[in-house]
Amino acid sequence: GIMALENDIKEVVTELRAKMSIKGLETYMSLKLAFKKEESKTSGLLEFEDFIACLREIAGIYLTVRETGTLKRSFCGEGIMAKELNYIDFLAELKGQMSERRKEYIEKIWDSFKAEKVKTEELKKRAGAKYSAVFNGLPSELDRQSFFEMMEGVDAMMPFHDDRFAQKMFEMFGVYEFAFDDEKSAESRKLAQLEEVFIEKIRQKTKPGMKEKDFLKKAFRFIDVDGNECIDKMELKKVMKRFGIDIDRKMLIALFQKFDINEDGQIEYSEFCKRLFPDQKPA
Repeated sequence: GIMALENDIKEVVTELRAKMSIKGLETYMSLKLAFKKEESKTSGLLEFEDFIACLREIAGIYLTVRETGTLKRSFCGEGIMAKELNYIDFLAELKGQMSERRKEYIEKIWDSFKAEKVKTEELKKRAGAKYSAVFNGLPSELDRQSFFEMMEGVDAMMPFHDDRFAQKMFEMFGVYEFAFDDEKSAESRKLAQLEEVFIEKIRQKTKPGMKEKDFLKKAFRFIDVDGNECIDKMELKKVMKRFGIDIDRKMLIALFQKFDINEDGQIEYSEFCKRLFPDQKPA
């Protein structure tokens, strides 16, 4: 009956969502683009065989006979005999419901742009290469609605805890969540987010698979612009700007102090190493 079908739909979609989350955000966005490219109409309908092929070729997901039948009954207008599937409804179901905390944070990110529209290329540059797939196939400018639609896709591929989602959002946009009411806790959380993103941005500037000691040397030289073998506050401020992260004086000093272990007003290579890898001896 209807109840059995609804249970089947829920089970199949949950299984697909888990598979897609393993594949990652880039796969979800690529799949969405592939659906759009293959559709023969503007109504969001897709030949069912093309839909199956996209899942297989883009996402590497192979459906069982049961899953295929359930999706046909769920998303094809005329049931099991229908030849076209409404992929927009399918993607909406795959995304599920975004938590209120995530909605509020995304709203805060949008408000930080202080504009009715934002250039997609600027957002892509701000987020960095790690998240470039998010912006593929989007128009050159995004308004509030299209930005939220994009972020729904991001939400769908990040089913983990909201704290981790918040960290990813800060990596992408550099906007604090302000999740705590207590001022001291909020400042502490902001600083922790800032340090994590700072380290992640440094990693993005190095080659994948680089040994720790090589990574540390390259990262230090990247920040130490004048080459005097120590990092001062101005160099730290400049690199944060290059990373697209807004930081006020208070947070700059707090972040600097985390690395300046001996409190002599400069970050030496040994201090830099110890903060990034506490158990690693400087090479």
